[in-house]
Amino acid sequence: MTTPLSLHDALQHDEALKHVSLRQLASFVQLSKALKRDILLVQAAGQQEDQPPDFLSNGISGFLKDTCNLQSMGNVASLWALLKTLVWFEQPLGLYEPFQQHGHIHGICKLIITVTSIVP
Repeated sequence: MTTPLSLHDALQHDEALKHVSLRQLASFVQLSKALKRDILLVQAAGQQEDQPPDFLSNGISGFLKDTCNLQSMGNVASLWALLKTLVWFEQPLGLYEPFQQHGHIHGICKLIITVTSIVP
């Protein structure tokens, strides 16, 4: 798994990725997580669901390039190689639990409402 230090080192040593911002990284991870099923859909039949694929399709790569404002498809490929394990295995950060556990003692209250459809 990519650790924060190895991520920083990789970004600093890759000329193409030196200027990728934290916002671009966060967007890349968030959007890639949201696209996991779409990423799997176009992979070879032998691709296991519990393992990140080595490559992204041109469609997914183009979408990530444009939405994350990356300079090239090569940037997307480099970021995917660096972050695919994080994208595939890290659980998304839930907002309810941190506020529930630590908010009140610090004077912070956050009401998080989950909307559920009652129509089947």
